[in-house]
Amino acid sequence: MNTKRPIILIFSFSLILMGLLLMQRNAKPKIDGAEGENTSLVADATADEVASESADQNSQDESETSKNPDSPGESTQDDSTTGGDTDSDVPAIEASKPETFYTLGSMDPNSTDRYLVTATTHGGAIKRVESNFRLKRKNRLAYRDFEYKNKKTGEAGGYLGELELQDTDVGGDEESQGKFALSVRVVGPGTPAYAAGLQVGDAILSVDGEPVISKGDFANQLIDANPQDTIKLGIYRDGSETSLDVTLESKPIEIIRPEPDTFSTGMPSPESFLLNLRVPKGLDWPEIDPGMVNGNWEAEEVMIDGAPGLAFSYTISDAKMKAAGLSGPVKVTRSFWMPEVTEEARFDLAARNSHIKTRIKIENLSKQTQKLGYQINGPTGTPTEGWWYVNKIHGRPWAIGYMAGTRDVAASSAYKDYIFFGGPEIAKNVTKKNPIIQKVFHADDPAKQQMNYVGVDTQYFNVSLLPAESASNSEESYTCFSGIAALSGYTVPKKDQKLQRLVDCTFLLYDQVELEPGGTYSQDFDIFAGPKEPKLLETYGLDDNRTFGWFALFSKPLCWLLKVFYNMTGQFSYGLAIIMLTVLVRCCMIPISRKAAINAQMMQALQPQMKAIADKYKEDMEKRAQAQRELFRRHKYNPFGGCFLMFFQLPIFIGLYRGLSVDIALRDQPLIRGMNWCSNLAAPDQLYYWKDFMPSFLAGETGFLGPYFNLLPMFTIVLFLVQQKMFTPPATDDNQKMMQKMMTFMMFFMGILFFKVPAALCLYFITSSLWGIIERKMLPKPKLSEDKLSELGSESDVIDSPGASKSGASKSKGLFAQIKDAVEQNATGKSKPAAISAEEKKRLDKERKKKLKKRGS
Repeated sequence: MNTKRPIILIFSFSLILMGLLLMQRNAKPKIDGAEGENTSLVADATADEVASESADQNSQDESETSKNPDSPGESTQDDSTTGGDTDSDVPAIEASKPETFYTLGSMDPNSTDRYLVTATTHGGAIKRVESNFRLKRKNRLAYRDFEYKNKKTGEAGGYLGELELQDTDVGGDEESQGKFALSVRVVGPGTPAYAAGLQVGDAILSVDGEPVISKGDFANQLIDANPQDTIKLGIYRDGSETSLDVTLESKPIEIIRPEPDTFSTGMPSPESFLLNLRVPKGLDWPEIDPGMVNGNWEAEEVMIDGAPGLAFSYTISDAKMKAAGLSGPVKVTRSFWMPEVTEEARFDLAARNSHIKTRIKIENLSKQTQKLGYQINGPTGTPTEGWWYVNKIHGRPWAIGYMAGTRDVAASSAYKDYIFFGGPEIAKNVTKKNPIIQKVFHADDPAKQQMNYVGVDTQYFNVSLLPAESASNSEESYTCFSGIAALSGYTVPKKDQKLQRLVDCTFLLYDQVELEPGGTYSQDFDIFAGPKEPKLLETYGLDDNRTFGWFALFSKPLCWLLKVFYNMTGQFSYGLAIIMLTVLVRCCMIPISRKAAINAQMMQALQPQMKAIADKYKEDMEKRAQAQRELFRRHKYNPFGGCFLMFFQLPIFIGLYRGLSVDIALRDQPLIRGMNWCSNLAAPDQLYYWKDFMPSFLAGETGFLGPYFNLLPMFTIVLFLVQQKMFTPPATDDNQKMMQKMMTFMMFFMGILFFKVPAALCLYFITSSLWGIIERKMLPKPKLSEDKLSELGSESDVIDSPGASKSGASKSKGLFAQIKDAVEQNATGKSKPAAISAEEKKRLDKERKKKLKKRGS
């Protein structure tokens, strides 16, 4: 055995570590080999094809069903994007009256409401859901939007409230006439705008005297302000100009929001939870009235189960029903309301009150029995925070090579407890010439149709649709007809695969009902829209969405320990909790680290003998390795002993990395309270925004390093290099020098891989490295026994050839090995070196002891 093997082993561990990181970041999703039951519906297939594939029980082959003239492979769009179902052949619906917005809940800090929900008459759907979860301590927001900040200063922007602004020109007097303004279309209760007295119909003219020139300019003016700042809004109301003083607050996370036109296609995603009626016959389920999703519904504020709610209704006329081969009219009503949250349960995440209730009601107003189908779209615009650095874990741990995206589709049925489609899987499938249909529920098996839930899963939040028990339900248990994982934005970037993680994924749910004349169908659902807190997910039966992958055995205990230490510090800082966790881990490894230190000392003591062996067998590598093995065996030295520390820390490192990537506890937790730098331990520390002057392939969101310069990875690598310099034994030959230089290079390469890991992980390695240096420098140094040192000293001038019989070494060899050595010696004509005399041995021992005394003094 030669001395390069410890370094080679470290090198191998580094490669394994880098491979794991690269596999998580850069693995290309495989579609063709996906789990059988989970990959059978086309992600971008039109709604008609989706329903027809499920309806045709004795249908043709699945691949034929999925083909359509609008498929990505035959699209006529630009090469940069590829589209799905855009309903381009359906004429636009003229709205009978303008879009109107309504709200449920409040953002008031003293309110018990979990959400502020904005609903729209356009499609009778949900526009946005803002979180009003509060921490019991100081009653502050539990989940703020930490990406809403001035990127150059790192300071949080000011929140006024979502106003659904619309460009307008002011009329009235000569002074105001023709001025550009932003018309306010909704003001949410409890928002700063509401508290200041801003009203629907007001037109915003200026901010602190600066005129507003566009919606983007207005948004930038708010971002440049900070929470608790007071701004003066110039507004136009009732024919005259006036002003309002508004005190801004921190912006809450929007769990559902209008999806921005990320890929600049002019085709933003539709609203969330749209409802559409279809005709369930033949191979197609054509929609009856496109106005249900493109037009405005009637809206009414009502009381439902003793709580304030909204009821949206849409009536399909007899003429439109007859055009679809049915009779009418048919009235569809959608209701939204929220459960009551008591003051006692306000801060209890185990209470089942973190959802929005919705009811679907279909009334057959005709005189004929008719069979109808309906389609429910899932949520759109779920959170994408940190998409450029997050490492979300795929829901199927056995799916090697698959990637999760920023937004994935997850479901559960009576047939299968957990069904998962990663966003990149869905996006990749859409770009294929013959995409497959990715089913979550199936029409050919009742067990597969019985739905527990279906939703969109993000890094730290989940939005799911769950059947609810209610006296209003037409059926005792809900069994859908079919459901698929799909895209909501209809657009996939083809040229940049990293952007495929950002696509907006959702689900499409289908069912069919048969109504007698005057009959009514009703079904209640709960819309869970909340954080992935363990207790909360368990309450709703969604705990499978919090997955740690292969290293759950290490990740879960480490996350539990972090919370214990965090509570021990009075919930002061998770940074301090991470330091305490690191110290605990290193204390448990003191016996191993001490053995590693003794091993390193023995390695240094053996350096003269190693060098002599290398000089003697310059041309014969086999004999050199044999002599080194003999030397190690004689002195009971294990060349791998120094690697055990790294070996035992590797599962902890990966387990902690996975834990930090999943556990919401560290989200938005600062290293030092009050500092803008490193304000989120679950993300890179983001010291400086350098995207504006760095090459995009390095500093873009899809670049290798990301848009921020991070400081903690630099500290981590510097400490790694210091440890290597201090504790690596000197090289005895050119090969070892080359290996050490390679290890130095590997440290820099690991620094690049560490550049976008969570700051908490860098803090762990910084603390561990400092502990290791202190442990080796401050604690008493391990000493080799006097006998061992004397024996090493006595051999300093004599190197046995392989197979020498010193200290009974030859006795331990087998007969075959001894015969082989004798044959080799006869063949080479070399004799064994002479044994050392007793007098010479005594002299060398005395000299060795004198050197030890001088060194000790």
